[in-house]
Amino acid sequence: MTDLSLLQFDRQVTQASQQHWQLVSFTGQTCAPCKAQKPALQQVVQQLSNRLQLVELDAEQCQAVAAHYQVRSLPTLLLFDRGELVSRRSGVNSAQSLKQWLVHHMGESNDLDGDAVVSSGSTAAQHIDALLQGWQRSLTKGQPCERTLQQLAQALIDDGQSARAAQVLQQADDTLQRSPAIAQIQSQLQLYLQSIQPQSESDPCNSALTLVAQQQFDAALTLLLQAVAQDEQHSSPARTMMVKVLNAMPDRQQAQHYRRQLLAMG
Repeated sequence: MTDLSLLQFDRQVTQASQQHWQLVSFTGQTCAPCKAQKPALQQVVQQLSNRLQLVELDAEQCQAVAAHYQVRSLPTLLLFDRGELVSRRSGVNSAQSLKQWLVHHMGESNDLDGDAVVSSGSTAAQHIDALLQGWQRSLTKGQPCERTLQQLAQALIDDGQSARAAQVLQQADDTLQRSPAIAQIQSQLQLYLQSIQPQSESDPCNSALTLVAQQQFDAALTLLLQAVAQDEQHSSPARTMMVKVLNAMPDRQQAQHYRRQLLAMG
């Protein structure tokens, strides 16, 4: 919806939620985190479509509504139940995080596809167990395998088990710790752990960290580049964060591409 007044919003959105839960998404046309958030949001809304309706608003074109609900950062989600605002959420979130938030307020339902958000939950667990067994065997033989450790740590991070990934990485000897592949995983893990610490929702570094945790490096670096471009002192936290993201980025060729852009900014 565009050019929506507060009165129209009340009539078309909050009153409509008498029949369904209403999820209002405030976005922006040039908002990189909003674009990164969209696939996960659409996935979850589709799973809950029998109980939940999604309304997408452009914050710039619906300024009265955004101001009324104190939308200060994008993306921002507002959840309504029978015309009343129940909860809100800002920043980029994974599909799993969004679903947990919604189900917490909406309650469980037999219609919810519990396995759809967590990609192949049992398969992921079996994959991690197989990698863990392989890693333990390599340790027992006194021949720790770098590739197995890398795959295991990455699988744990992707599954949201960052603390366990850190424990596994600590089992590596000094030689493995110094290898480029393991050092890269360590950098990525540090960024992920930092992303789940409380931070300002309006801080671009916070949104970038969340994107990194979801393996969306391009979106994170694009967001950070925009923040760096606005920094006249050349000393913004976004610049420091961008260097960390570049060090953790798996695609080294793509990382070099962004590194050149950063250097070109001075």
